[in-house]
Amino acid sequence: MEFAQRCAIVAGISILALAVAAFLWEVSQGVLVIFSAILLAVMLNGLSQMLTRHVYMPRRWALAVTITLLGLLIIGVFMLGGSRILSEAPQLRHGLTQSLSQISDKLRSMGINPKTMGLNGGSINSIPSGAVLFEHVNGYISTSIELATDTLVIVVAGIYFAASPGLYIHTATLLCPPSKRARVHDIAHEVGNGLWRWLLGRCASMLAVGVMAIVGLSALGVHLAVLLGFIAGALTFIPYLGTIISLMPAVLMGLLQSPMTAVYVLLLFLGAHLLEGYILTPLIQEKAVHLAPAWLIIAQLLGGLAAGIFGIVIAAPVMVVVTIMVQMLYIEDVLGDNVRLLGE
Repeated sequence: MEFAQRCAIVAGISILALAVAAFLWEVSQGVLVIFSAILLAVMLNGLSQMLTRHVYMPRRWALAVTITLLGLLIIGVFMLGGSRILSEAPQLRHGLTQSLSQISDKLRSMGINPKTMGLNGGSINSIPSGAVLFEHVNGYISTSIELATDTLVIVVAGIYFAASPGLYIHTATLLCPPSKRARVHDIAHEVGNGLWRWLLGRCASMLAVGVMAIVGLSALGVHLAVLLGFIAGALTFIPYLGTIISLMPAVLMGLLQSPMTAVYVLLLFLGAHLLEGYILTPLIQEKAVHLAPAWLIIAQLLGGLAAGIFGIVIAAPVMVVVTIMVQMLYIEDVLGDNVRLLGE
């Protein structure tokens, strides 16, 4: 009878766990938005604490200054990049047409039909039918609205979380039994510490890659070198996949100059990311957070399946949280082993 009761309890817990997992999978987009807001709050809180250590001011004022400076930086980057794109758009379009025409002629000389590769004979002026065009425009508008809404929620919620982190942590601990509240508070503290150290490590890598890309692209005379370098640095936030994504527009801009310039751009990006991956990152990891590459790639795959590109972007910080929780809740509390927590 006792064995049957235990089996029933295990079965009930398993069903409940599967139901919770299925629910979280269905609302994964919303969960990731909330997690992104928490990640933004960790960044704002860490930056404001750094400011208060060097400049005497109340924490609320330091947070306001941090938000203002970040906002001005983002606006400046978009204004600079947007003005450069608008001013050079005709020249870039003409150069792209010529490059595609040269590629198409080369493919024809090799006996390959350019249309089978989507080049359409080197022309970029083909206009799709009305129905297809409407479908594409409608899809872009829907995606843009969804992205803008998610971004607004992340920013607003992140600012509120950063303004009063203790309040939200205390509210969450009240949902736990009194005997476990101190432990939950410790876990929340370690998770925040791990995320902050991971963010510091990624920001250092992003800055290094961005500077190397800007200097190298400027030396090669590539159009929009500053904007492309900023994109390369920003996409370094996404380990591994960000490298591939940032490489494409840079090589395309290099191709507008000449095929050899595109090759040099490719070598530049490979060299910058090799330097970042094999020299800079190991040095940073001594003070920051190291995630096993295989687990990180699996997390990016699962994040992509759950929420598309948004899930891929924040797969790494999610892995940081999951790793710390497993270390504290299972390895320490259940198995009783001592472990060096991620981010310590």
